[in-house]
Amino acid sequence: MLSRGLHRDYLRFNAELASPAGRIDFGKVAHALATAKPTIACTYYNRSEAVLLNRVLLAGLRLAARVSTDSQLTARVFRLAQILEVNVPAMRLAKADMDEARRVIDRRSTAYGAALTLIDLLLNGMGISMTEAADPVQMPGFLFDMNRFFQSLISRFLREELPDFSIQDEHRLKGMFEYDPANNPKRRRDVVPRPDFAVLAHGKVVEFLDAKYRDLWETSLPRDMLYQLAIYALCKNTGVPRSTILYPTLAPEAADQVVRLKDPVLGAKRAEIILRPVNLLGLESLVRPRHGALAARSRREFAHTLVFGAMPTALRSITSLAS
Repeated sequence: MLSRGLHRDYLRFNAELASPAGRIDFGKVAHALATAKPTIACTYYNRSEAVLLNRVLLAGLRLAARVSTDSQLTARVFRLAQILEVNVPAMRLAKADMDEARRVIDRRSTAYGAALTLIDLLLNGMGISMTEAADPVQMPGFLFDMNRFFQSLISRFLREELPDFSIQDEHRLKGMFEYDPANNPKRRRDVVPRPDFAVLAHGKVVEFLDAKYRDLWETSLPRDMLYQLAIYALCKNTGVPRSTILYPTLAPEAADQVVRLKDPVLGAKRAEIILRPVNLLGLESLVRPRHGALAARSRREFAHTLVFGAMPTALRSITSLAS
């Protein structure tokens, strides 16, 4: 971003200028004349690099330098921070600043998206949050949220490699649970389940996915995760009633595991839950900066496999959706 030039935008400045610019503050002109000042108070707008995006970027670099344990990386990050400090004021980073920075991104500043994702991951690893609205309590250490990182990694990979589908993070399943208005004395809000990913085609949900940083090939599926996935599978109203949990593993022999949700009386299958491994070594080799048709096809096939299973299943799902 430094080589291409930092994002700049018009900001409002209030200053006393020898050569008037913008709007003159006539309320202070009399005082300036009485004191024989050679300057006049003005309000003007000027393009500046001191915008919120660059301030968040600088705060993120400082945060990265504090948590880094590699001396060469720390020195490099400090040099980058010093370059930004020339024209960008420092700030104390908070979650509200991150949310506002993401909101102001437009077509001129899309290059900041990846940097904001990394800064958000670092910020969430710096402490704990007592409430959703409060800023995290800063701790003298670093607790990296690998579950959040794994979810962000899968989200970006699917978005880039499945352009024919829409990937929605934390899709809200409204209307599934509802307090009876006549029997809700505490006036509690309805519970809204939110699967990590919803894969949509032509505005319809075709798959529900969850991503958990837990090797389910080596360990068993916790009961609470099973119940959560069962709800997602049952509320799906298009295609096969199923939900999928993606988990990381290094085991080359890891394969899909299927849990059937059956009617306890009739024994008929109601839905299915798929435990699908994501081989981290394979994913790492795919996301390396490689060009060419073969590498692009390998990434697309892997993304289809994560969502729809083996390629024949993926092709059947796509064909049925198109029809």
